[in-house]
Amino acid sequence: MARSNTPPKKYSFLQGGGHMGELIRSTDWSQTPLGEPEDWPQSLRTLVAVMLDNPFSMYIAWGKEYIQLYNDGFRPILGTSKHPKALGISSSITFAEIWETIGPMFEGVMQGEAVGFPDFEVTLNRHGFDEVCYFDFSYTPIKLDTGEVGGILVTVLETTNKKKAESELKESKDQLEFAIEAAELGTWEFNPFTNKFTANDRLKEWFGLPPQIEFDLAYAMNIIAEKDRDRVAASIQRSLEYSSGGIYQEQYSIINPITKKETIVRAKGRAWFNKVGVAYRLNGTLEDVTEEVLSRNMLEEKEVFNRTILESSPDCVKVLNLEGKITFINLN
Repeated sequence: MARSNTPPKKYSFLQGGGHMGELIRSTDWSQTPLGEPEDWPQSLRTLVAVMLDNPFSMYIAWGKEYIQLYNDGFRPILGTSKHPKALGISSSITFAEIWETIGPMFEGVMQGEAVGFPDFEVTLNRHGFDEVCYFDFSYTPIKLDTGEVGGILVTVLETTNKKKAESELKESKDQLEFAIEAAELGTWEFNPFTNKFTANDRLKEWFGLPPQIEFDLAYAMNIIAEKDRDRVAASIQRSLEYSSGGIYQEQYSIINPITKKETIVRAKGRAWFNKVGVAYRLNGTLEDVTEEVLSRNMLEEKEVFNRTILESSPDCVKVLNLEGKITFINLN
C-alpha cells in the first residue's frame, strides 16, 4: 500500500490508535477503492474511530472488495508476513489460504447476517509457514444510512495458546490414565470438608460400589478389615495435619461387602494445604498387593519350617549361599 508523501490531513475520526492510527493516517487512501477519508461514509468513520481507540482486536473489511483496516490489537494475528501490507488491500488477498472458508461467511454478513464462533480452527500462514490457529470471533454487518450493508466489523480473540494448553493437558491426562491402567491402580480423592471420597471404577469394584456412587469416610472404614481400621483412620487424620507434610502411606485389607473377597492394598497419597495450612484435598492410589503379600508370607513360613527342621536335626548342618558363605548352621 502506497504511503502519502504529503503531510496527512487531520481527521477527528483518525486520531490516536497507536501504531495503526499513525499508519492509517499516512496511507494514500486515494489509491484504494475507499478513496479519501473525507469521503468515507459516516458509519465507516464512526467504527474506524471506535476501532482505533479499542484495546481489543478489531478489524474492518469494507465494500465488495473487503478493503481492510485494523487496530494495534489485530496486528499479532497477521504475524510477520501479512502486516503491514494487509492495510488497504482485500481480505481475499491477505487471507487467501483460508478464503474458501471465510469468504462465504463474509458474503453472508454482507447480506445482513451476523456470524460468530468460539475456538474456530483455521490454518494460517502468517510467519512464513502454515500453523493451526484458533479464534473466538464475530462478524457484524456495518450498515450505511440507506440501510444497506457497507462492510463488516470483525471482533476477534485468538485462543490458540489456550487450545494448545488444553490439548497438552489432555495428552498429559491421557498418558497418566494409561499409566494408571497399565499399573492396574485404583485412584481416589478425599475432601476433608465434605468427608466424601471419589474413586475410579477399579477401586469401586474392589470396594463393592456402583461406578456412579461416591462414598464417605465411614463407609470406607467399614469395608477395611477390622484389625486395620484404627491404624488407617489415624494415618488419614495425621496426613491432614500440616506438620505431617501431608504424606499418607498404609497397607491394609479391604473386604468387598458383596463378594466378601479380601484384597490387600497398598495406599499412597498426599494432602494439599491452603495458605493457612488447612488441608483441602487428599488424593492418591491403591495398589492390589494381595499376591505379593501372600507369596512373601508363604516364603517366610516355608523358611521358618525349613529352619525348624534343620535346627532339630541331630547332625551338624550347614547352609551356604551361592558365594560359599554360611547362612545357617545348627548347634548340634
